Amino acid sequence: MMELGFRTKVSSNMDLDLSVNGWAGKQRGMNAQLGMQWKF
Repeated sequence: MMELGFRTKVSSNMDLDLSVNGWAGKQRGMNAQLGMQWKF
């Protein structure tokens, strides 16, 4: 299993989060997630 992720602050009250997971071997596959956090 391998996971890569990236998080950035877009503005003073907004963050973006991107992650990708991958599996190799007997179980193969891929998963991606995108998240946004808005603080007020």
